[in-house]
Amino acid sequence: MSAELGGYFADSGSTFPVPPVRPEYQKICDTAKIALKRSIDAARAGQRINAIGKAVELEARAAGLNIIRELSGHGVGKSIHEKPSIPSYFTKRADDRLTDGLVITLEPFITNGSGRVYG
Repeated sequence: MSAELGGYFADSGSTFPVPPVRPEYQKICDTAKIALKRSIDAARAGQRINAIGKAVELEARAAGLNIIRELSGHGVGKSIHEKPSIPSYFTKRADDRLTDGLVITLEPFITNGSGRVYG
C-alpha cells in the first residue's frame, strides 16, 4: 500500500495469510516476520546498508528459504522509490552508510522457490 500526503509518500508491503494456510506458506510468513525484525534492528544511522540485507539473508537461509534478488526495499520521500536500494541479501556493493533522517522501506522478499522473478 502506498499513500501520499503533502508531497510525501509512504509505502508498505505486507502479507497476511488467510486460514487455512499450508504449512510451507506459513513458514515463509513467519520467517519474513522475523527477518523484518532483524532488518529493523540492523537499520541504524552509521550502519552499512548491506548489514540489513545480511540480517534478512541469514534468517531466510537458516529456514531453508531463498531471497528474491530482483526486488528490494528502497528510500521513500518525495517520490515512491528513491535511493538507496535496500537489498534483502548481502552484497558488498550496498556499502553506503545509513544517515540520520533517511526514510527507507524494509521489505524482506523471501520465497520457497528459486528466488527468480519470471514474467
